[in-house]
Amino acid sequence: MRENKRALLIAGNGPSLAHTDLGYLPDEFDVYRCNQFYFEEKYYTGKRIKAVFFNPGVFFEQYYTLGQLLRRGEYEVDEVFCSQMRWGSENFGSGFDGFSDLYPGVKQVYELLSSYPKVAAYLKYNDLYLEQRITSGVMMLLVGAINGYRDIYMSGIDFYEGKAYAFRHKKKGLLKVAPDFYDKAKSPCHSRQTDLEAIELIQKEFGLKIYCVSKESKLGEVFPLADKKREVNKAESKPRGAIKDILIPNVKNPLEIKVLGRQNIYKILIKDFLTGSRGVFRRCFQFTKRLLGF
Repeated sequence: MRENKRALLIAGNGPSLAHTDLGYLPDEFDVYRCNQFYFEEKYYTGKRIKAVFFNPGVFFEQYYTLGQLLRRGEYEVDEVFCSQMRWGSENFGSGFDGFSDLYPGVKQVYELLSSYPKVAAYLKYNDLYLEQRITSGVMMLLVGAINGYRDIYMSGIDFYEGKAYAFRHKKKGLLKVAPDFYDKAKSPCHSRQTDLEAIELIQKEFGLKIYCVSKESKLGEVFPLADKKREVNKAESKPRGAIKDILIPNVKNPLEIKVLGRQNIYKILIKDFLTGSRGVFRRCFQFTKRLLGF
């Protein structure tokens, strides 16, 4: 992969995002954002985004929301990634038949890993045997490294620590987490140790230079604060009436209907029962939630 000379800012949605100081970055840099980045109260990293990463479980809704954000001119986005990693417990529907037809130009993260077996093997092992996965922030770091960036600046990645609130969308039960408040969203499959181990592996594998751009970031305990390069104005306020919640389209997700078809459900459940899969009860629970629209 050709080295990218531009700097890359990877911004999560943790509390330190609100304290991002762009004066620590060079004059020109690209930005990666993820999930519900539009919940932010201000444009902490600016309106221009090189790439956004959406979870496959709610990609249908996220892509719709993004389209509305772009139409309203609230953000500018160059690339869209589906954070599909084909984890061991997500074989059901992981093929996403028809995905590329519905979302032309959207990239699947797992497709980038084929040329990096060392990193892929580490991630798969942790998922398969330890039930541990990297968070979206580390996933963005990995994709940035694969895309040739070597000078990486990070903010908003705080290992789910800090004052928080979380609530669910009334219709779909989608978890909403705002930048300043998000520790209740912590998942048992994520941990500080897993993220730091993965970051260290990625850093060594690709020869990255990693810096913090927020004095409030928990990453500052591990990686150095970047040198101050210039003074910048405070974050721009968002317009009145800006979208700050995930939007639910008034149509059915055709991929969900296809994936959740009876034949596929029965086939996979029967296989799980015959092989004594540990995940069979969890899978039943997931199927029930999706079918009932929880």
